[in-house]
Amino acid sequence: MAAETANRYELSGADTHVACSTTGVDGRPQLSYSGPKGDHAFTGDDVDVTSGALGTEATVTLESVPDLHVLTLTVLLPDVRVERGGAQPLKTIAIYTANFSAIGAPPAVGQSYEVVALDGVATVVER
Repeated sequence: MAAETANRYELSGADTHVACSTTGVDGRPQLSYSGPKGDHAFTGDDVDVTSGALGTEATVTLESVPDLHVLTLTVLLPDVRVERGGAQPLKTIAIYTANFSAIGAPPAVGQSYEVVALDGVATVVER
């Protein structure tokens, strides 16, 4: 059986659990998050999936407080080849980014970051 590109990631670390499908069974991205910032589920356009030098990035907005900050979570999803029905272990990171508004920003700082190490598996889910 030929290896395929993984499209489902189950990741956890530091009281954080992320399940992400870059293309779910309906063809749209899905991401669920459970951790210190609450429990959230996102689908479709609420999950920004982009490819770049770091692999695939899946970004969601966890919190938006007008005139203070927008808190996003970006999960780095490495390119993984796996046989259908199999699972490939992996290590990656998630990055919380707080984008401060001009009103709520500390002096000269527009963003702050918190990085969480994640372990998990990548699989192939049929569409």
